[in-house]
Amino acid sequence: RSRGGDARQLYAATANLGLVQHALGRLREAARLLTRAGELAEEIGRRREVAESLLNLARVEIDRGCLEEAHACLQRSLHLAEAVDHGRLIPNIRLCLSEVAHHRGRFEEAEALTASLLHEAREGGQEHMETVLCLNLAQICLAQGRLEEAESHIIAAESTAQAREDKSLLAPILAVRAQIAAARGRLEEARHAIQRALRAQRDVGGNRDEAFLSRAEGAVELVAGDGRAARRHAQRAIRLAEKQGLAREAAHAHALAAQIDWGHPNGKTSRHRQRARALAAGVGDEALLATLAN
Repeated sequence: RSRGGDARQLYAATANLGLVQHALGRLREAARLLTRAGELAEEIGRRREVAESLLNLARVEIDRGCLEEAHACLQRSLHLAEAVDHGRLIPNIRLCLSEVAHHRGRFEEAEALTASLLHEAREGGQEHMETVLCLNLAQICLAQGRLEEAESHIIAAESTAQAREDKSLLAPILAVRAQIAAARGRLEEARHAIQRALRAQRDVGGNRDEAFLSRAEGAVELVAGDGRAARRHAQRAIRLAEKQGLAREAAHAHALAAQIDWGHPNGKTSRHRQRARALAAGVGDEALLATLAN
């Protein structure tokens, strides 16, 4: 067997193991393996594989809240993908760029790119991509209080996810639907959606969305006026996010805890607020920092 063949096999094994570690929520190990996969691809002159490794690494960095690193990986991946005419990869890179803009709180930029990608996905019949983009648009609108538009997008996301039995996306879709329903005062519907989200998460397995789901549950209970339940879910979201190294999710969970404890003379509010600010500054979440400054 040739040394080139061995190197390609080593690249493929390293890249696959990195993807597995990411799926399991082991983000630091996933980042290490995907960085190494990119180096191996570069050593054997496989620019397409370098572009793919950089995209996969960027996805891990987005989950970790390392948005500067993610953006740098995506820019390099896009340059390589365009150079080798890797047409299948380019929309996925642009999707991640839109998510970086969203996580930074640059909603106008994120929405414009997401809407453009959604048009292309619908034209090309890419239903999984369409579902992801509708979910992302719903979250962008929700973050800005545009509830009617958010609801329209999340209904579209749920419809396409169910049509193609895309169970991996159903839990986050239903969690966002719950938050929108709660914000619109439909608490029974919100609680029902959260319970469906938790069942969907159990069906899929893994822990990737657990912190997000706990935070969503806390947000619903806060609107419902059950401070004790809201606090319990927020604290669980903080524990899960910090254990898994999800810095941005932890920032939002601490911000929720500060909101729940608002007005209580026990000092917890300021501690949660300070932690949320520090984490938001670390990941570059401009929208959350602006919220916390008020």
